Amino acid sequence: MLLGLDLGTTNIKAILAQRDGRIVARGSAAVNVSYPDNLTVEQDIEDLWQATLSAIGQLTQKGDLSSVEAIGVSSQGGALQILDESRQPVGPVIGWLDGRGKPYDLAITEELGRDWFARHTGHGTSGLAVGQLLRLRHEQPQLLAQDHRVGFVGDVIVSRLCGTGATDATSLSIAVLFNPYLKAVDADLLARLGLRRDLLPRLLEPKDAAGGLSEQAAAETLLPAGVPVSPAVHDQYAASLGAGAVRTGDVMFSAGTAWVLLTAADKLVDLVIDDAFVCTHVVDGLYGQMLPLVNGGSCFSWALNVLGLSEESREQIDAMLESVPAGSDGLRCWPLLSPFGGARLPIGTAGRLTGLRYRGPGHGTGKVSACPERIGPCGRAASHVWGRGKQQSYTPNRHRCYRHAGCPQEPDGHRGLGGGDDRPGLDRAGGVPGRPVRSDGQTIPYGTARRRNLPVQRNA
Repeated sequence: MLLGLDLGTTNIKAILAQRDGRIVARGSAAVNVSYPDNLTVEQDIEDLWQATLSAIGQLTQKGDLSSVEAIGVSSQGGALQILDESRQPVGPVIGWLDGRGKPYDLAITEELGRDWFARHTGHGTSGLAVGQLLRLRHEQPQLLAQDHRVGFVGDVIVSRLCGTGATDATSLSIAVLFNPYLKAVDADLLARLGLRRDLLPRLLEPKDAAGGLSEQAAAETLLPAGVPVSPAVHDQYAASLGAGAVRTGDVMFSAGTAWVLLTAADKLVDLVIDDAFVCTHVVDGLYGQMLPLVNGGSCFSWALNVLGLSEESREQIDAMLESVPAGSDGLRCWPLLSPFGGARLPIGTAGRLTGLRYRGPGHGTGKVSACPERIGPCGRAASHVWGRGKQQSYTPNRHRCYRHAGCPQEPDGHRGLGGGDDRPGLDRAGGVPGRPVRSDGQTIPYGTARRRNLPVQRNA
């Protein structure tokens, strides 16, 4: 038997399979993501570890863990965890979606240039771990004390399993620390960050074992002690291997928290866009180029939170989706969950909702309802939820979720849709029933034009 672990951003997944690929059992456990403010995205490594144990534990219901021969680990990339001298976590995990390092990324990219980063990291700009480490040097230098180590979620969990934190090239590539031309961590970049190479995780080939499962981990997981554990491989490259996209010219599409295209080639290929990543592949002799779309499955999680459905099971969500016809009757949503804007977008670019139509009682109140059951067919599933007493769970959640989506801050502290008068869910905005409202030629972000005293036109 083989055990696979995927350390995702929102879920930890485990799978037990025969050597021929036949799936014997699956397990999954959700993990928390914290958003203290507009830019900060953090996690707790202990929460991730407990979710890992839970996902593995679920496998015992259908499979025999005593026959496991090896453990493979894939992980979200670029999620930073600082460790002290004894390799214990210091502070929270700094998520790969965290936007606090972006100003530092912009500054060093402007200083060194796009070509420098493309040659040294296989990525056209600074990003992820680089900006965060520069930020910590400036804002919290005590976190990067002389012997404090720089770890990532994947290698920290690998360390919990076998006692040695280890990663591969694909994981360090997404952290923008790996030079694919030298097939090593980039020494010039480390010097600029003030880091010693020995303070980073061990760099191994994906096929090499980081170590054997420790006695303590064996007791916690019910797996055999000594079973080899792989280094942490970036989840998208692991997915390409599982999908069989391992020949020159193959392209894999992955729909996770971020959506990704990953191509395979027999040589290093120039970046197609600055936001792409080129790196050695997990398959010998291949190279990969990865094009990420940050707002992928994360948008679905955002929508569930907005609607107060985050506690519903997958089966319940599927049933609600199947209960309404397809289509949105013109309603479009761009959550823009990335706090640092995205490709060619300035920091702070807000998400927007377009196509809202007036459906208030009598169509004469001049108010836009924030409650989804009044915004057309796309809100019918939400109407079904409201009919089951979910409205109270929506109201306290919605402003927090709008904040996560990058919506503009209102003067009264509310976010976009809602808060226009004393009743939750209503905004004052004059208009004509059945007509979308626009301001200065732009669709109003979340119905806020009136409260900002912006000129409003009613579109035909």
